[in-house]
Amino acid sequence: MQAIFNGLSQIWSVPVAAAAPGIFTLDSTGAGPAAVLNEDNSVNGPSQPAARGSAIQIFATGIPVAGAVTGSITPAAAPDSAEAVSVGIGGATARILYAGPAPGEVAGVIQVNAIVPDIAPTGPAIPIVLSVSPPQGPLGPVVYASQVGTTIAVK
Repeated sequence: MQAIFNGLSQIWSVPVAAAAPGIFTLDSTGAGPAAVLNEDNSVNGPSQPAARGSAIQIFATGIPVAGAVTGSITPAAAPDSAEAVSVGIGGATARILYAGPAPGEVAGVIQVNAIVPDIAPTGPAIPIVLSVSPPQGPLGPVVYASQVGTTIAVK
């Protein structure tokens, strides 16, 4: 049976953001230990913290990537293909080595390789934030940040 309705409906709008970064977490809740690999490719966590000055791989989504095709698998790293990305670890800014599609993953999975700052605090649950600044719009620069409550372990 098919219902047909004739009439007017309310007009409403849906806000669309240029980016909505989100760091994947180990338990898929969006909070707690982040989906991060240490320099030796071990999974970051309290028993395997990242050393200050070492490289880490952060896995995220919600960042625009030039040339990404929905549903495709990323064949290889594509440097400079993501928007302007920054990473904060315990309030210290990390140096970005790579920000783009995660090789071998479906389009939309972003890999950010960064250096843990020498001044980052140490501990089993240090806050990590991923931010992106898309090209400036009519209202000026806008920064979109990932969720609060995501952490990594730093030694």
